[in-house]
Amino acid sequence: MSLNLEDAVDLLRSPRALGALACVASVVLLARSALAFEPPRPITIAPAIDEVSSNHLVDRLRVKYPKDIYPNGSSFHTPWGKVQYWVMGESGPKVVLVHGLSIPAPVWLKIAPELVRRGYQVLLYDIFGRGYTAAPDVPYTPALYTTQLALLLQHLKWPKAKVVGLSMASCTITAAFAADHPHLVDGHIALIAPVGLMQPEDFPSKMILGSSELVQTFWNSSLIREDSSTVIAGAAGFDELVALQAAVLPGFARALGSSLRDGPLTGLEWAYTRAASTGVKVLHIHGVQDVDVDFKKTSETIAALIPQSKLVKLDGAGHDLCYDEYAGRVADALDAFLRDA
Repeated sequence: MSLNLEDAVDLLRSPRALGALACVASVVLLARSALAFEPPRPITIAPAIDEVSSNHLVDRLRVKYPKDIYPNGSSFHTPWGKVQYWVMGESGPKVVLVHGLSIPAPVWLKIAPELVRRGYQVLLYDIFGRGYTAAPDVPYTPALYTTQLALLLQHLKWPKAKVVGLSMASCTITAAFAADHPHLVDGHIALIAPVGLMQPEDFPSKMILGSSELVQTFWNSSLIREDSSTVIAGAAGFDELVALQAAVLPGFARALGSSLRDGPLTGLEWAYTRAASTGVKVLHIHGVQDVDVDFKKTSETIAALIPQSKLVKLDGAGHDLCYDEYAGRVADALDAFLRDA
């Protein structure tokens, strides 16, 4: 008995044939998956300032930002590389100061010593990808940053602390930390020029382009980093520190790009809301003339999300209020708030 083309097509359309074909296809896919399976690769970790080979730019960065910029510096290791930290003060209420997107721990040079003088024990550290802390090749999400701080407190055997965050760290680390680890927060968090509530349409096109993986890969190439002398030559102050990190640290650009891309600037209303639900006391300090984080929009949104928050607005201050002439007023506001039982 011969089987013509129409009979063959009818046979292939039968439920039994279709079932058999599905089984064969599944076996092929499973076989391919098994053959393609590879064990997980270890995380690639880019070096920190003290781990890169010396050259004129590295030496300049180490002078600009010496490792002993604060007393009692040390480091500890995590699954994502080493973390550099400093503990100032012998005793008193424990306070953690967390820096923002691109300027590491030196951003607190005017605030930290003043808090120590007023009787606090202050912890400072470089977040992943900045300064003397390693730069793991992972997404820089709020979970990464809050876990880093939780591990640091565990390492120091601090049962809890008051947490102060600047700019990106206000929401990405401070509010999210209070939301995810309320048992590690000693009753108070302070948000200085906080982000996390920006809308995508608020982002400058330059920021969107600069945070793309393609641009970050290009910027992170050794050729571009080594040819950045012109940019650095025109920089001063903390702008110079940022430019030197970009030129010297192979993981710096990737850390910034991922921090922008993976959520720290937008969509973090949940962190503020959950932090509010813990009952933690919240201080919001903001410069009225801040051109990076809109004062009016941010203050209104935070007041709605965290009804118990207290606002201290500084007329005339911008986004640099922690390291310009307004730093003393920031320290005064923090002291008054952190002492409030």
